[in-house]
Amino acid sequence: MTRFPEITEAIREKHDCIMQGNTGDELVVFKPTQIKLADGSNTTFDSNNPDIRYKEGGSVNSYESTLKAAGITESECQEWQKKNKVSQKQVRIPEVKNAAILLKEGKITQNEYLKIARKYQPIKPFIKVPEIPTIKDIICSLDKNKVEKGILGVNYSIKDGQSVATRLDIPAYEKYDTWVVSVHDGNKEGLSLTYGQTALLKDVQFKTYPLVALNIATGKEKSTIGRMFGKWVNKDPYQVREMAVKAMNDKNWVQIGMNPFRHSWFYDKKDGMPLLSADEVIQVGALVLAKNVVKTTPDNPIFIADKKNSSIKFKKGGNIWYHLF
Repeated sequence: MTRFPEITEAIREKHDCIMQGNTGDELVVFKPTQIKLADGSNTTFDSNNPDIRYKEGGSVNSYESTLKAAGITESECQEWQKKNKVSQKQVRIPEVKNAAILLKEGKITQNEYLKIARKYQPIKPFIKVPEIPTIKDIICSLDKNKVEKGILGVNYSIKDGQSVATRLDIPAYEKYDTWVVSVHDGNKEGLSLTYGQTALLKDVQFKTYPLVALNIATGKEKSTIGRMFGKWVNKDPYQVREMAVKAMNDKNWVQIGMNPFRHSWFYDKKDGMPLLSADEVIQVGALVLAKNVVKTTPDNPIFIADKKNSSIKFKKGGNIWYHLF
């Protein structure tokens, strides 16, 4: 049987499927594992199983089914939102923003920028471990399209050792003063998986996108620039918080910061130095603690942020390194 050249080309380009038919109403996938049942009856999933009843990630959820599983009504969420509504969108410090613009234009040096950032936007470590948001807090503070993915501890689970990436959901904080852990797939694209109260990771790598951070610091819209990639560890959120309380007084643990308004890396809140990895990470609200961290220096090439087809010269003809710290 001869294969259509369009299909061969699509497979070669690593596409998942093609649409065919005069009206494009036929979808042809290249592997049986890509066809899955989505009627809400899915229970145990496996992405390697060609049976359409299974797929990795848990049962098919919806906003309504998540509310039901949590024992919360939509009207209760609406009342919660009215009571907890705030407006605390993160703002840029004018002096730091202007310094970032000058740095980007090559008009000041990295060290000059650092001095300004330290003066006007000093690092502020946590004094104590934050309280954990309740399941209701999480569900009601998130947008509906996020809730429908499922909530950890309610209708979504992650396997021990699964590769994930975590960060914080900023809109939930800006609109309802609630810090929610956002969990993503552990690959480079990091598609959103679920949301939870805390996170515990092992074998962690800290990854960021320096140019995006620079653009944010100079005034452009905020977007995701950094995530912590590691292996998921299942543990009761309140036990995770107890771990954080103990870690606050353990010299092997350090507090971690990440603020794209002032830098492009995860850093130790004690000395501001960039971090590459850690044996373990605890995330409770906006508090992030890391054990046995591996540090680097601001001039590490991984923090270079060059625009495409553009090279700003700085000192002896070299490319300027945009480090926002």
